[in-house]
Amino acid sequence: MGIVKPKPKKRVGPNLTLRFHQKEYDLRPGRPAITMGRGPHNDIVVLDEKVSTKEHGRCDFRENGVVIVDWSANGTYVTKNNGHQVFLHKDALFLTGSGTISLGRKPGKSNNVIYYSLEME
Repeated sequence: MGIVKPKPKKRVGPNLTLRFHQKEYDLRPGRPAITMGRGPHNDIVVLDEKVSTKEHGRCDFRENGVVIVDWSANGTYVTKNNGHQVFLHKDALFLTGSGTISLGRKPGKSNNVIYYSLEME
């Protein structure tokens, strides 16, 4: 009779999906971050002069959650589906539920809105 090895446990945790101009980006365990900015090296490239060229911001895992971090000069607006809006400037915010992210401009003044949805497993 052979030794039966236990199946590896599936890692559970938050799954973040970002949608920008018909394309989806998934942040899941194993993918360290999603970067956003004007430069072509970013995962999500936003062509707007109010968006930082290097790395305007990023989403990554922290302490069993997902944060959005802003390093830009013009800030980032996060609007939750309940209408609550937070302005980040060189700061971080834990994401919950779903909503929108607007880099460098208020959401109503930009066509470059990133939609987010966070699911906890």
